[in-house]
Amino acid sequence: MRCSIFDKYECAASADGSRLVTGSYNNHFIIHHVPTNSNITLEALKDPPRRRGAGSPVPANETSAEVPNVNLMDFGKKALHVSYHPSQNVIAIAGLNKLYIYQALANAASS
Repeated sequence: MRCSIFDKYECAASADGSRLVTGSYNNHFIIHHVPTNSNITLEALKDPPRRRGAGSPVPANETSAEVPNVNLMDFGKKALHVSYHPSQNVIAIAGLNKLYIYQALANAASS
């Protein structure tokens, strides 16, 4: 296992200040919803899973309720750079040599 106390992950806030995003190891990034004090952890993937329909269960990789297994993490993959769009619910995540852009659905923005 190789991680460093000197890794510096950026943190960014949404335009209204209700959400914060930061990167993590294993190409993960965490979105914190301030009003509800809840987190969601997502993995920056080239081919993300298809969107879920309303009422579908949340996949295991989209919740921070589970403690990640550090023995399975790739500490070489880091999402160090994150940014929120200044007026839209869009996040940019940079990991290794890739840039990922995520946009929240209109109905998900109010949750």
